[in-house]
Amino acid sequence: MNKILAIFCILALFILTGINFNENPSSSNGKHSKAIDIALADPTVKEKVEFLERRYGKITPEVTWYDNRCTVRFNLEVDKKKAERTEKELIFFSHKPHGFSCTVNMDTEEVEEILGWHFEEAMLLDIVLANHEARSKIESLRERYENVSIVFTSSDTYIVELRFTPEYNPHKERTEELYGILCAVDMETKKVVKVREFDISSVPVSTPQDPPFRRPELHLYLNDDREERVHEFGQGEEIRISVENTGKEVVALPDPPWKVIVLPMLDAEIEGRLHCSPEESVYAKFPKIYPDMYDITNSLIYEPDVEQTALIHPNETLTWTWDQKLNDGSLLRPGHYKIVLNVNMKVAENTIFYVLGEANE
Repeated sequence: MNKILAIFCILALFILTGINFNENPSSSNGKHSKAIDIALADPTVKEKVEFLERRYGKITPEVTWYDNRCTVRFNLEVDKKKAERTEKELIFFSHKPHGFSCTVNMDTEEVEEILGWHFEEAMLLDIVLANHEARSKIESLRERYENVSIVFTSSDTYIVELRFTPEYNPHKERTEELYGILCAVDMETKKVVKVREFDISSVPVSTPQDPPFRRPELHLYLNDDREERVHEFGQGEEIRISVENTGKEVVALPDPPWKVIVLPMLDAEIEGRLHCSPEESVYAKFPKIYPDMYDITNSLIYEPDVEQTALIHPNETLTWTWDQKLNDGSLLRPGHYKIVLNVNMKVAENTIFYVLGEANE
């Protein structure tokens, strides 16, 4: 009984592992040969096999089966003489030579997938160097600059461009103008369809840059209200502009230390917020670019007349009192304004305010 059970287990093992008692060696060899023939009938596979044999050595196929599919592995046996000759080429890629594989569907008799191929760039380079014009220009480039690098780009489904350029640092200052070679390869015909030179502009000598702006620790506020950022004033009402140094360094304020500029408003906002018509507001002096929008490109309206640069020390506050009179003596009209504090030609602080058409009660 135990012997019968053992024999049954062995038979089951043979069935599970796919061993075919009826298949003779010649039948197996026939399947292998057919799989290899199907693989080599694929133009892409054939091209890759021919490329490896031409450059590196002998290819030996090996077949592994998976039901109705198999993997054909093209093993590469490197010929030292061919490999050495390849390394002496005008330009070559230092890939370690190796084979590749493909998956074959025996039902459809088609190649489904190519695996382990890493020589696409080398194949493109072979096509380019086989073109006399391209090779001649690349040789001249090598003679002039010695080290040449290649960049591959594809702007079209069937066209690949190879850019041959001298090796250089694109960010380093360089007064000399360089040039490179562009070669376009048609991937359908495997032919070079364009060869041209292109210029590589020089990199100008950089000028010393100003140190990055470090915003000073200043606080700008109006009428002693240190917290409010938006203020309302009646026309002609006195405005006190205060600047406090909250930092630890002395800050030099420019001349003038602050300026008043006009901010945009719509007609409806003017009437609703300022309690006056657009003709009575500051916007009457600006041209309209839309039915209810003004062009305030030249928006600077006032800057105080200060005789000298003001220095403000840590924990010190400087205050200016302004009666809303402009440099020409006229009174500031109702509008939306911003006071800007500039330091080193940069905006360091600002606050906004409205001047109303009626007294602000």
